[in-house]
Amino acid sequence: MGHSDIDSHLNLNSWPGRLVRLPTSFLVVMIAALSLTVLYVELPGRPLILHSVQKLGHPLVFGLITLGLFVIRRQRHPLGGLASDYLPTLLIATALGFITEVSQVVTHRDPAVKDFMLDLRGVLCTLALLAAFDPRLHLQSTNRRARVGFLVLSGLISVVTLAPVGWVTAAYVQRGLSAQTVFAPRSSLDLLLVSLTDTSPDLTALPTVYAHSNGERALRVPLTTRPYSGVSMDEPLSNWRGYQQLRIDVTNPTKLELPLHIRVQDRAHDGNYADRYEGLQVVPPQTRRTLEIPLADIVKGPLHRRLDLSRIGAVSLYKIGSEGPRELWLSRVELR
Repeated sequence: MGHSDIDSHLNLNSWPGRLVRLPTSFLVVMIAALSLTVLYVELPGRPLILHSVQKLGHPLVFGLITLGLFVIRRQRHPLGGLASDYLPTLLIATALGFITEVSQVVTHRDPAVKDFMLDLRGVLCTLALLAAFDPRLHLQSTNRRARVGFLVLSGLISVVTLAPVGWVTAAYVQRGLSAQTVFAPRSSLDLLLVSLTDTSPDLTALPTVYAHSNGERALRVPLTTRPYSGVSMDEPLSNWRGYQQLRIDVTNPTKLELPLHIRVQDRAHDGNYADRYEGLQVVPPQTRRTLEIPLADIVKGPLHRRLDLSRIGAVSLYKIGSEGPRELWLSRVELR
């Protein structure tokens, strides 16, 4: 069988299948529309699962953009070779990812290298899948190994890309299985639904003098000079009905008294100071203490209504002003 017969048998000119029959104008509009979604579509950072879905959107969008660019390339150069199809598609898709990321300054968002790398994952995963099923890779042993390699590459990229969504889902599952625990220093999963004022949360060993057991871990919370520096548990389990008390196990290792403000708000919170619970507890110097707050007091926190214990939104611990201690340690927050 001659080379032309092989081409005819594999129907190379129509690869990848029916996609090459789509109007070029449709593909161009699709690519433009997808690029604009990267620029203008933004989901809120909380709940965290929405943020994770938005990040997953980067590789998905650029996977589709890459497919569209590849099809246009095949339409314009149906007799092109492997390199002449894949390399230009890779370069154009990568450039488009860079341009859309940099252009986010127009929409008042900061460009992020992490987001560009997510775009690139979508580009590489799509090209690897296309190469794995490209009929121009004949059924010779070396080419069969190449197909397997491309499939493995696309699979690895997919796993790495989907892992953060799985990690966040695991955090929600753990939260649901331990309803009365608002925060506990068990693993990195507990830190996904927690945020600090200036740094990323990290678990470390509690100073020995305050630890109840050898190697006990806690969350160290830097208290910076910002007006409201502290820690927020952004997505506790929302239904607190059936409990009587909020307990906060906190350590002040400094030589200064710590006036600790405690904020609890529900999902109906309107953003005003008077529409939430605001409490103040003083933690003496170099002391570990469990603060106990009756939920009956929290319910009466808003000035003009009762706080809805069935729809809790967030719990925050913070210091007001630039004076005072520069750190606290949080060991546990739970309902009783």
